Amino acid sequence: MTGRQELFEDVIKDCIDVFMNMPELLKSRTNFAACRGDSSTIAAHAVFMQQATEPVKAGLSIHTDMWCEDAHFAAISLLYKTAIFTYCVNDRKWYVFNKSGTRGYICLLSTPGHFDVLHGVDGPPPAPHGAYTDRE
Repeated sequence: MTGRQELFEDVIKDCIDVFMNMPELLKSRTNFAACRGDSSTIAAHAVFMQQATEPVKAGLSIHTDMWCEDAHFAAISLLYKTAIFTYCVNDRKWYVFNKSGTRGYICLLSTPGHFDVLHGVDGPPPAPHGAYTDRE
C-alpha cells in the first residue's frame, strides 16, 4: 500500500482512524470485536494492533486476529480509494472491497491463515460471468 514495507504501521494507524469515524465497521467485521462483544473499543483495538508490530518487525508470526480482517481491507480500500481483490482458495472465488476504487487495485491470494500478493495480474482479475462477491 505504501510502496515501502516498513511503513505498515502507518496503514494500521490509518485503519484505526477509519474505525474512529466508523466504529460499526470494527464491531461488525473483526474477530477482535466478535470475541470481546460490547467490551471491545477502538482504543483497545489500537493497543492490540500495536502489540503486533514488534513481532512483525522481528519477522515473527502474529495471531490471525491481528491482520487482514474484512474491516481492515474495507477501511484501507475506502481510505486509499483502491479496489482490493482477494481470491479465496477455500471458496474458489474472488471477493472485492471497493470495486469502484479509482486509485488502482491490489490482488491477493487468501489461503487459510495467510495472504500473498499476486504479482503480474494485468487488470482486475477475471470473475465468472463478470461477478465478484462484494465485501464492502
